[in-house]
Amino acid sequence: MLYPTTENDLVEVATVATLAEQPQPIQILVLDGTWRKTYKLLQLNPRLAELPRIQLAPQQASKYRIRKQKNALSLSTLEAVGQLLTQLEKAPQIAEDLERAFDCFQSAIFSYPLRP
Repeated sequence: MLYPTTENDLVEVATVATLAEQPQPIQILVLDGTWRKTYKLLQLNPRLAELPRIQLAPQQASKYRIRKQKNALSLSTLEAVGQLLTQLEKAPQIAEDLERAFDCFQSAIFSYPLRP
């Protein structure tokens, strides 16, 4: 599962390098939502919380502007998936294409006036 861990999490952690050594295809579960909602999902589903996690070393700071991030290395789901696929497939074009689409999406969101 692509989800961050803390030192208190008692789960197996895999790196991108160990995943790349696995027989293909591999399956990766990605939780999408706010940090609060995905954390609650883990708390309400003990089996989900026990799944092995993928440790992703972010290659760059988040460019997500819609909501406040916990810190500069907290990635949006799209950014995390893009970086994971780039590292697994050794194809930086994947993240670049997703990033371009993500930038267009965010620009479109901010181009609309705020509602009262």
